[in-house]
Amino acid sequence: MSRTKTEAAVTAPTRTHAREVVREPAEVAAEVVTVLAKMTYTERVLAYRSGAFTAHELAVAAAWFPDHTPVLNGELEWIGISLADNE
Repeated sequence: MSRTKTEAAVTAPTRTHAREVVREPAEVAAEVVTVLAKMTYTERVLAYRSGAFTAHELAVAAAWFPDHTPVLNGELEWIGISLADNE
């Protein structure tokens, strides 16, 4: 079965694309913590709910910089927000 050029382009990432996707955990963590620090509580809640950060990015940031990750009632803020009753 032959694929069209469009299908081949979509399914076969280029070498440059692969480099852009793979980032060091410390780099991701530092970036996430820096962005979160510049946001207000409301902006962070909107970012968590909109998916601006993936759960993986937030978990990596919390692991690398636990003292700089926002906490809400003793729980990581992004986890606490996701568990809160939303009415």
